[in-house]
Amino acid sequence: MYSSSYVFSADILHLMKINAYICRTLTMGATKTYSYEQIY
Repeated sequence: MYSSSYVFSADILHLMKINAYICRTLTMGATKTYSYEQIY
């Protein structure tokens, strides 16, 4: 019971890290596209 809940919480943290990485990548991509349009 304890081990399964531990794995579950670790899985949640892993998903949160992936989610934060995706959000940061999308934000950086949007910023690059926006600045690119501003320059040209």
